[in-house]
Amino acid sequence: MLDAIKLPFVLLWRGWKKFAHVLGIINTRILLTVSYFVIIALAWVGTTLARADLIDRRMTPKPSFYHPREPMQPSLESARRSF
Repeated sequence: MLDAIKLPFVLLWRGWKKFAHVLGIINTRILLTVSYFVIIALAWVGTTLARADLIDRRMTPKPSFYHPREPMQPSLESARRSF
């Protein structure tokens, strides 16, 4: 007799879990999409206001476009971590 009372609640609980899972998938996609575009928009506004040219798009005439770097000393550790 207890199983007959418990069965509708078990079925209701299983249905609720399926419904909540679908809502979770939809909610995740919405939140990730909104947060992605908010982060990209804030980064764009920040670089625009700072007038930052992060990838050196303004190709002003120069004798050389080489960016000097410090020379690396050859060692076993630098060979292990080449990148």
